[in-house]
Amino acid sequence: MSGAGAYRRRRSRAAVLRGLKHILSDHHGLIDLLGLTGTRPERLRATLARADELAAICSPGSAAAQRELLLAIVERITLAEDELAIALRADCSLRPA
Repeated sequence: MSGAGAYRRRRSRAAVLRGLKHILSDHHGLIDLLGLTGTRPERLRATLARADELAAICSPGSAAAQRELLLAIVERITLAEDELAIALRADCSLRPA
């Protein structure tokens, strides 16, 4: 594998993790995205706390944990020259472990 190809893969992976961290950290957007409006406050707090835990995995750290997270909650990633789209699985659960 060429050095340039490995570099692009690392940059792409970093961009995806930054994007996922943003999704998980944006509580208002996440409530809308997951259709959690009207959810009981205690369940909502637990779900958002779990989202924060998962967002922390997106920070530099364990590649294995990051891969596991991506496989568990991401349906599709579209990466273009100037655009990144991340679709979460419809069945992804952000309930506390």
